[in-house]
Order: sequence, then structure tokens, then C-alpha cells
Amino acid sequence: MWQILAGGLSKLLDEIRRKNWQLGLLVLADYFITNVYLIYRVFTHVKPINFVTTEILRQPLGRIALAAVILILLLIVLPGLYTFHACMVEQKRFRDGYLKSWWLLRRRIFEVLPLMFFYYGLAILALWMLYGFCVLITAIAVTLFTDNRLALAVLPAACDWIELVLIFFSSMLLAVGKYGGCQCSVFPL
Repeated sequence: MWQILAGGLSKLLDEIRRKNWQLGLLVLADYFITNVYLIYRVFTHVKPINFVTTEILRQPLGRIALAAVILILLLIVLPGLYTFHACMVEQKRFRDGYLKSWWLLRRRIFEVLPLMFFYYGLAILALWMLYGFCVLITAIAVTLFTDNRLALAVLPAACDWIELVLIFFSSMLLAVGKYGGCQCSVFPL
């Protein structure tokens, strides 16, 4: 694990030395798009952020602005799905890596997107199933080991914590799966 971290930090320093700062912006945009559902869940379930999010999404202009931001990020991120591979593995400059990524995707976009949507759907379904299982176990444990009046107070708080922990781990799995899915769709084994 520490060797992977050291290798990642080494690659990061290489990219900083090569002044590939745009790669960092693309990584942030890609991370946002990859985890948009999980970010939505956090913003609608964590207090006091949930109040602000609810008020913004109640306004038609707020929904339109959010949809516009997501669409713009998709238009930037999708052609650059393989930019990370080109910059990190092939040591290309950002512009060259982005153009190579676009070139690789131009004919395979309808192969890559269904694979990614299938993976995301499967990951979200697994998240919900695991969440339901954890809530069931927690509900059984709370009713067995606490007073019934206390159980009604403890269970909602425990469910919120379970969801946040699962969102955190799902975020990591979605990112890893996306990079793996992208790699396999263009460069099959």
C-alpha cells in the first residue's frame, strides 16, 4: 500500500514539474462527474448543507444552473477520459494527452459509455443493497440491546452514519472502477 502511495506521489511530482496543471483540473471535474450521485446524497442528507441544497433545487433557475454545470463538465470530461493514461503512462503533455484521448474515443464512445453506465448502475444498486443490509442488522441490534424508546432515537442517527461511510467507500470504488472500465474498453486484455 505504501509503495502505491509513494508511486502516486512520485507521478504527481513529475506532472507538477512538467507543468501539467490542467490535468489536476480535469481530475477534479472527472471526480465530480464520477461521484455526482454520491455528492448529491451527501448534500441532501448532511445538515445544514441539506437545507441550502433543498432551497437551491426548489428554484427552477437553481436546477437549470446545476444541470448546465453537469452538462458542461460532461462535455469536458468525456473526451478526456484517457488523458490520465496518456499523461501518466506515456508522459505526454496535457494537450497532447487530451487530443489522444479524444482520438481514441471518437469511434468507441458508444462502447465506453454503456460500460460506464452499467458499472455505475451496478455500483449504486450494490450501495443500496449493502445499505439496506446494514440498516437491517443495525435495527435488529438496536431493538435487541436497547430500550424500545431509545431505539427510535438511535436508529436514524445510526442510519445516517452508515450511509456516510458507505458513500465514502463507494466513492473510492467508483473511481477505481471507472479507470479500470475505461482501460478495458479501449485496450481489451
